[in-house]
Amino acid sequence: MSRETLKQARKIQKMTQQAMADKVPMDLGYYKKIESGERLGSIAIWDALEDILGINQRKLRLISSIHPCKEGNLQTHLVCLQTLLTSQKMVVDHRFHTSDKNEALHQHSQPSAVQ
Repeated sequence: MSRETLKQARKIQKMTQQAMADKVPMDLGYYKKIESGERLGSIAIWDALEDILGINQRKLRLISSIHPCKEGNLQTHLVCLQTLLTSQKMVVDHRFHTSDKNEALHQHSQPSAVQ
């Protein structure tokens, strides 16, 4: 298991694990354990990682047992990460629009007050 989104985002930024650890700042060994999913990390660490990478920490914290992309070069992983983030946005957008429609239907089905 590992946090592939975190790992790929770091690679897209052309940063080593040591560079990420230095930027947070934290011990390299602890950063490696966070990226591999062995350690959770504090809120302050995730806030820093979100700021460094520009990706919401909820996405960075996801742990996957299987990477959705096949092995490949950095460009392949960039496309994969963009696809993953786009699909996550579409799910959120769908839920938002569905809840708007449900609310509109609910309001429409309510009897209006007689004036």
